[in-house]
Amino acid sequence: MRYQSSIIEFGLPVLLLLPLAGCSTSSWVNGDDVATSDMDATITVSAGSSSETEVRAYAQDISVTSNDVYVDLGDEYFRASAAGDVADLDFNGDLFDQVGDLSSDVKRLEPEGSWSLYGRQYTARFKGDYAGRTFTVGLVRSGNRKDAPASIVTMPAAFAITSPGSGTTFSHASDSITIAWDPAGDADPMSLLVYGACVNSVDVSYRVDISTDPGIYTLPPNFLASAYPGLTASCNMTIKLSRSRRGVLDTAYNSGIIVAEQVRVVRFNLVP
Repeated sequence: MRYQSSIIEFGLPVLLLLPLAGCSTSSWVNGDDVATSDMDATITVSAGSSSETEVRAYAQDISVTSNDVYVDLGDEYFRASAAGDVADLDFNGDLFDQVGDLSSDVKRLEPEGSWSLYGRQYTARFKGDYAGRTFTVGLVRSGNRKDAPASIVTMPAAFAITSPGSGTTFSHASDSITIAWDPAGDADPMSLLVYGACVNSVDVSYRVDISTDPGIYTLPPNFLASAYPGLTASCNMTIKLSRSRRGVLDTAYNSGIIVAEQVRVVRFNLVP
């Protein structure tokens, strides 16, 4: 069994995070040494627009409790499929080889390229938002190790943010910000994350879960004031609105989650 300290990536710069004394660290382990029944799997199917859906998957070894241990799959791989489209990767294979027809819009699952915040992560990209389509994401193992062939989730309905318009400027002190989307009235839960960076190097965020789907949510004036008292700087802000649905994880895993989500974003400016 071998371990290697992880490199955490935030955007393009890669930062080496040195653990403080007493803090746990992230590492990885060769998948050959991990039974499927000792894996905690996290699988996300996310459509960030009407043109692309991304499948992300990673596994952790829960038999090690001293730190976060992520599984390097080696010659084993995840496979994603939906509506007749299939994408998979052997970790040691060519990263962008197509599956089946070379004209397919579906790329093979590929490593993220470096360590991400969530450990060793694998991705596949599909053309379109796949609204209402069911994804099956399997883990294909070698030798006598048990596969996990059928984690299943159905994509929720797509939507668009209709207000505010991109680049709109609001006063934090005096303006209400109306966030509207369409279509609304869906049974799947919504979540709203508003975040940004201010000119005084303060990062701000505001999150709320929307249990119903009314199609509108209003941020009151000074909506950041309770968490960031005295905030007077101008900020470049992003609204991230998500509609999500949980699926059924393959029972071969010890634990984990599979979630599908439609995500839309719009950016605006916040001034004092």
